[in-house]
Amino acid sequence: MPGAEMWAGVGSGRECAICSAPITRYHVEYEVPNGDRWFSVHLGCFTLWKSEAAALVRETRADGRAAPGDERPPRTGAAATDGPVPG
Repeated sequence: MPGAEMWAGVGSGRECAICSAPITRYHVEYEVPNGDRWFSVHLGCFTLWKSEAAALVRETRADGRAAPGDERPPRTGAAATDGPVPG
């Protein structure tokens, strides 16, 4: 979703697509696209989901290259197949 358009506004009471909690009028509601659908989310939920998704891509890529937008160097050699890299 790099470069994807997002919309933000006062919470509408919709359920967050990530944590299932309502996005109340006291929160900012973000709408993020996924294909032809838009999902309402809290910014914190979206940020955490995006980070976890990038980590999963990093861990599952067979060629060891970093996911788009990832600033860590690619994993190479034995470390690329030994599981998570200590943070």
